[in-house]
Amino acid sequence: EPRPTASGSGAIIDAAEGIVVTNNHVVEGGQKFTVDLTDGRIFDAVLVGTDKATDLAVLKIVAPDLAQIEVINSDTLRTGDLAFAVGYPLGLDQTLTMGVISGLNRSGLGDAVEDYIQTDAAVNSGNSGGPLLDSRGRLIGINTSILSGGLGGGNDGIAFAVPTRIMLYVADQLKKNGEVKRGATGAIFGSLNAERARDLHLGIVRGAVVADVAPGSPAERAGLKSGDVIRAANGKAIVASIDLPAMMTLAKPGDKVALDVWREGKLVRIDATLGNAADKPRRGQEPQLAAA
Repeated sequence: EPRPTASGSGAIIDAAEGIVVTNNHVVEGGQKFTVDLTDGRIFDAVLVGTDKATDLAVLKIVAPDLAQIEVINSDTLRTGDLAFAVGYPLGLDQTLTMGVISGLNRSGLGDAVEDYIQTDAAVNSGNSGGPLLDSRGRLIGINTSILSGGLGGGNDGIAFAVPTRIMLYVADQLKKNGEVKRGATGAIFGSLNAERARDLHLGIVRGAVVADVAPGSPAERAGLKSGDVIRAANGKAIVASIDLPAMMTLAKPGDKVALDVWREGKLVRIDATLGNAADKPRRGQEPQLAAA
């Protein structure tokens, strides 16, 4: 008989359709999925789709009298807001921990798409896919990973959640298409360091440097060149190169993006039409990023 190989947490975001959101790494490699509800009922679930780049997955159950969680826009969050993590850590059902929002728009951890909410609410193995809530019990993110200095991957007070702004878009794409289609420029970007910023007379280490432009790509057609520095995209400031993939998560092939580019001592506007992006997530090695 098949035996359970993994467990985690989840959140019902659509009671009418029985839609449950969790992490990709919770369901990855599984063939049969079961959802245990807080009232003790157990239902078989169908995997609707997964997205490795954001580590999200959508399951569907057919069950009467479901209750769904209230979801709010994560863009309304501020550092210092209260946060509550709910889940199944270390086999302890329906555990709630409290903390604050420690940071927003976190990146640089080695994942494919990074725009995390950081919290110091205790998150451990088994919390993966569970809800991160605000002080009114509304969903603000999906707990995904922890930053751990120990070999065991335990909680060190640094946990990360995928914000609802990204979660809702990915879940909708998975329900409609079974996959997430992303836009891409066809350029390779690198973060701006202090030496390069001085050479360009920028006076600030913020932006993404165009390292290379693929022939025939949307970037080449738009006029991007190696050495250009992307300062903003669609009005949103670009702090580092990883900010661009996070923005592209919410953009589809064919969408247009307005880039503010620093070139030869002046700021120019370049409009690009996005092409198709391949879903190739990357995982960092140090520091250790453990699945929640």
